[in-house]
Amino acid sequence: SVNSLRTSGFHVQPNASSFDFSYVKSKKEYEEVLQLRYQAYQSSGKLDPSIGPEFMKDEFDIRARILIVKIHGRIVGSARAMFYEANEKTSHENYLTYPSWFPKSTECLEVSRVCVDPAFRGVGLARELAKHIALLTLKSGRKYCYLSAQETLAQFWMDLGYKDSGVTYLHKWLGGLEHRLLINNIEESILGRGISPKNWAN
Repeated sequence: SVNSLRTSGFHVQPNASSFDFSYVKSKKEYEEVLQLRYQAYQSSGKLDPSIGPEFMKDEFDIRARILIVKIHGRIVGSARAMFYEANEKTSHENYLTYPSWFPKSTECLEVSRVCVDPAFRGVGLARELAKHIALLTLKSGRKYCYLSAQETLAQFWMDLGYKDSGVTYLHKWLGGLEHRLLINNIEESILGRGISPKNWAN
């Protein structure tokens, strides 16, 4: 793993060309994603010990586009993308109420269940996932992308152009941790508006 190489003193440089992006297309891949979610959340201390991998799925998975990234055939990263029609309940509405100014669901791509294999953190996977999420938003003809992140990860997304909506909630099955609702105008971010030159160049 990347972590073991670093422990041995090797410098590991991110190489985006080694990342193979696609979407879940089989039951086997879906089950691997559930296991990845479980490992990623458990290693971050988000899960109660009584929770198993079977709790990593919900009713939204069946109609989502589940983005996956593989390295040498192994799924090491994933994110769930949802497109809603007017008046459809979103997965975030299980936890919060959107502010009055929030864009219509038909203008947005909702992202959730973002996870990276603990053994492959620190090689740029999350940033590459964010790039593909932005491209998917544009290709779908939608203007905004939103997600929620706990305090320790919110700044990572804000560096990529996401804005704090001012809405927070306690995630009832992720250790009761406080999460922030973040939203990004993807077109503005692609143009580098509101992003530091360093982060935009990357």
